[in-house]
Amino acid sequence: MYAGATAGATALVLAGCDKSDSSPGTIDVGTGDAGILNYAYALEQLEAAFYAQVRTGGYYTGTTITAAEKQIFDDLALHEAI
Repeated sequence: MYAGATAGATALVLAGCDKSDSSPGTIDVGTGDAGILNYAYALEQLEAAFYAQVRTGGYYTGTTITAAEKQIFDDLALHEAI
């Protein structure tokens, strides 16, 4: 009874383990205009995450940062979060 389900599941797992990936470690964002927009969106997300981490880091919360630097980081973080 379970032999057919097991054989089907095994076939699906083995099909997913195909070694024909010509460029491992890369991300396909698409081609053409959609690919460019996907790439730009990914960069914006990376920048937003970076400035969010800056605002929670030791330098930002420490005593050596000036008010002007804090304002710059705040402005950049809020701009990227939009």
